[in-house]
Amino acid sequence: MADLLIRLRWHHGGIFVNDPNPRYKGGRVNVISQVGLDKLSVIELSEYIKDLGYAAIKRVYYKNENGDFRKIWTDSIVLEITNGVKGGDTIDFYVSYVVDTAVCIEGEGNARVIVDNEGVGGLDANNEANVDVEGVA
Repeated sequence: MADLLIRLRWHHGGIFVNDPNPRYKGGRVNVISQVGLDKLSVIELSEYIKDLGYAAIKRVYYKNENGDFRKIWTDSIVLEITNGVKGGDTIDFYVSYVVDTAVCIEGEGNARVIVDNEGVGGLDANNEANVDVEGVA
């Protein structure tokens, strides 16, 4: 049986924000085509991330069918993601990466997103967006 080929769309260089729902803001998008579905694993995903230029990342997420961001850390989750995928489909991945110094990103009004060496944005243990926002009532 021939391997199913899919596309991986990588969202990286941005941040996770709550406004009011979690979303990935900014950054870049790279698409990798002709990826063999039966060879997809956490190790292979980490190699793609290295190819995007990241030596260290905090976490990788995908957006499930309900629109929720889910953390990827095992091959069983990769299998869950690929269940039902057809040849030619695209899977979106979102990278939360590590930064070396604190950065303050100004938003609308008095809102500021604080990014520190714990990573950029991210989701908490319940897979919910978790960023520090100052000046929002």
